[in-house]
Amino acid sequence: MNLLNRFIYIKWIAGYVDGIKGGDEYLERLFTHLRWQWSVSRLVTWETYTQAASDRFRRLSLRVLAGTGPRFEIVPGPAVSFAVGLSYLFEHEALRTGSSFGDSGRSDFNHRLSLYYMGRFSVAPLITLASTTYYQPRLDAFVDDWRISSTLDLIVKLSEKLALKVGVSLYYDNEPPDDVKGLDTSTDVSVVFSL
Repeated sequence: MNLLNRFIYIKWIAGYVDGIKGGDEYLERLFTHLRWQWSVSRLVTWETYTQAASDRFRRLSLRVLAGTGPRFEIVPGPAVSFAVGLSYLFEHEALRTGSSFGDSGRSDFNHRLSLYYMGRFSVAPLITLASTTYYQPRLDAFVDDWRISSTLDLIVKLSEKLALKVGVSLYYDNEPPDDVKGLDTSTDVSVVFSL
């Protein structure tokens, strides 16, 4: 059992954002992500993940996806690390209904490639910079339908299990829904608790 625990890692992330300005709701976003990692060797990890999200701003009623593939540790280490991943993902995406847009209520099933890099650099024992970028083209429209998302986080460790995270995120969809801009940026401040 101890051997199994050394090689399997499970991570779950969930978040809900609700924004109100002048009494009107302008932002509503729900996100949950579960990732299972199995160490094949010191430099190769197999990942399997699932995700569910909704986003009022992007007119997204529901996006559900599942994927799997290898992750390669190019520079493994506690102070500096760099990894790249490659996986297949299957997604179901449904747009909100009730709007006057031509794609209102559209529901798609897509096969995508997910390529990513992740880098971490510990500036000091309690301060870390982390960057992750995903590129996800649709397999049957590789050039015509793709997305990029990127985050840069400053993580300050407050205790053994508690940290403060300040992040800047960029999301670009070259085929967004009607009346939704392709580029979306955000700045987030969060408290992270680790078990």
